[in-house]
Amino acid sequence: MAVVAWRVHTLYLMLDRQRRQRRGLPAARKPDPLSRFAALPIWRDPQTHQLLAGAVAANLAVFAYVSAKYASLPPFLPLHYSATGDVDRLGTPPEVFMMPAIGVVVLLTNVLLGAALYHRARLASHLLVGASIFVQIVLLVATANIVARA
Repeated sequence: MAVVAWRVHTLYLMLDRQRRQRRGLPAARKPDPLSRFAALPIWRDPQTHQLLAGAVAANLAVFAYVSAKYASLPPFLPLHYSATGDVDRLGTPPEVFMMPAIGVVVLLTNVLLGAALYHRARLASHLLVGASIFVQIVLLVATANIVARA
């Protein structure tokens, strides 16, 4: 069904282009995907603004914490522990910045998915963006734990 709709739309665009050429009209502008994304209704929702602000603030807090503690980190620090409490993985101080970077990826992914779901399931959209705050807090606690044990 989607293939048929796509072919019908393509045929419509081709016929519209020919009609415009015959009448001497300017060619129709192609829709800009970025402007369509910016016009989505999720960006006008105040609850989404609050959730996004909280998630971005939490991610910035993780970045700020790592930046503040960076100078005092040893050359090698434990990054992962086994179930028995033994160190599984050692890393260098720049690797601690992976935690806030993971937070950015999670935040962007959840915002994009939330924007795609917004008009069908507003609650799911808010839960996705709100889950980003929870992920940022978990990453902050994990980062603080890594730095404290270094």
